Amino acid sequence: MNKKPEMILDEISEEEKSGLHPSFFQCLPTLIFPFLIFILLPFGTRLFIVVIFFFYLEICFWVFVRFYLSTIHYVAWPDRVEKRTGIFQRDSKSIPWDQITEISCKQTLFQRLFKIGDIFIETAGGREFQICWAGVKHHEQVANCLFAMKKGAG
Repeated sequence: MNKKPEMILDEISEEEKSGLHPSFFQCLPTLIFPFLIFILLPFGTRLFIVVIFFFYLEICFWVFVRFYLSTIHYVAWPDRVEKRTGIFQRDSKSIPWDQITEISCKQTLFQRLFKIGDIFIETAGGREFQICWAGVKHHEQVANCLFAMKKGAG
């Protein structure tokens, strides 16, 4: 018995629905970079000024990353898959279910630590992948839901 895509979408747990957005841990290296600069600075300078600068830089990076991630949305509609991005200009890229040929997952060692991964959605011809959902929490469960939705839409 084939389920309708709307029914499959309703069966996605809250944990998997939260996975349709990039994880904060995906951008963690951005926050580690100022810490490395802090460690490598010579200690001949005034330590108080360096510490203040370090915390200011970390807060700026943290705010920027949070703001940037809030503008990225991964949406699985009953008839298509979509990635929406943009801060000042909104961009959207959609692929209908019938054009999707492959859905694959990739997880680096860093991503394994935080249980996140990337989902690549490919179409026939063209480039290696058409849409990449980067830093998705519980990416394997989300990919399984996408497979089920594709099967239900096909």
